[in-house]
Amino acid sequence: MIKDLLEKRITSFSFKDTTPKDEDMYYIMDCAVRAPRISANPDIEFLIIDNVETKKRCAEKIATPNIDSAPYLIIVLYNIALLKSEFGEEAEKYGEIDATMASSIISLAAEEKNLSTALLYHATENLRELLSIPANYKIHAVIPIGYSKENTVKNVKLTPETGSVVHINTFL
Repeated sequence: MIKDLLEKRITSFSFKDTTPKDEDMYYIMDCAVRAPRISANPDIEFLIIDNVETKKRCAEKIATPNIDSAPYLIIVLYNIALLKSEFGEEAEKYGEIDATMASSIISLAAEEKNLSTALLYHATENLRELLSIPANYKIHAVIPIGYSKENTVKNVKLTPETGSVVHINTFL
C-alpha cells in the first residue's frame, strides 16, 4: 500500500477551491503526530493556516506563487530548546530528521485521502514574524494541502531502478 501511494504521489502548487473534509485533515495530522522520531520528547509541532490573507502573505514571504490556493498550509516546526536538553549540540540535526519524517508522513497520508501536497523547505525563516513563531522553534517546512487542479501538477520524481541503488553486503 505504501508503494502504491509513493507511485501515485504528485507535487502540486495549484489547488481546487474545495476544502478537504475535517475528518481527513484530522486523520492526516494524527498520522503526522505518530510519525517515527528519534527524540523521546514531543519535539515536532504543527501550525495549520486556513486564513486567506495569511496564506497569501505566506506565499509572498517564501516566494512561491499559487500555494495560497490550497485550503490549508501546514507549517512543520521543531522545538530546538527541547531537543538541546536531550541532544546538546546535535539538536538541530535530530530536529531536522524528526521533522522530515513527519513531513513525509503528512504527504503520504494526504495522498491516501486523495489530496495533494508540496514539500517546501526554502525561505521558511521569513514566516517567523508573520506567524508569531517563538525563537526556540525552527521552521522546517511549509506544506500546502488540498485537491490538485487538473493540468497544474508537477511530477518531480526521478525514480531509479531499485537494483541500481540497493546494495547487499558490500557497496560494489
